[in-house]
Amino acid sequence: HRDLHSFPTRRSSDLTVERQIYGRLTQNPGRHGAGRSNEKPAAGQDEPVADCGTEASPSDGQYSLIIYTDVVGFGALTRSEAQRQVVAREMREVTAKALTAIWGRCSCEGRGDGLLIAAPSDVPSAQVLEYLLIALPIGLKRHNALYSEGAQMKLRVALDVGPVTTGPDGISGRVVIGAARLLEAEAFKDAVRDGD
Repeated sequence: HRDLHSFPTRRSSDLTVERQIYGRLTQNPGRHGAGRSNEKPAAGQDEPVADCGTEASPSDGQYSLIIYTDVVGFGALTRSEAQRQVVAREMREVTAKALTAIWGRCSCEGRGDGLLIAAPSDVPSAQVLEYLLIALPIGLKRHNALYSEGAQMKLRVALDVGPVTTGPDGISGRVVIGAARLLEAEAFKDAVRDGD
């Protein structure tokens, strides 16, 4: 059994526009070829993105846009352990690709089945929203077209802005708590579960 299957039939004009938008939003001219491996991707695949910034943690008290993500149904019994590993890896890859233009300057922490990301304070929130509202859904759609049902994913994403504290265990603060509460709100969970 393989996770890969063929792309569904789509109108070529839709695919062309989608590729152009995704390409523009995920292009990172200053870091071409900066991946996690020296291997070149197979034909038709994107280059792997570099990890988020290693020294990008915001200073104490600095205002930051917090992005909190969570994979819906990550621990579902219908997923195998191998599929969960695929989802965890691809969730990070898809998010990083959507935020390519700023990813190297973000602080990023794995939080089980999601990510806690602090965007750089000098990047306008509207710009980050553009990446998340356009590039991220396109990346998720591309992932879900490639993988079988058990390895497909749907993401909940919550955002909040405020001052953060940085310590040995990562970033914290009321803004992180606020984003986590938004992410776990029952109304939000219901809306995502009932949506496409």
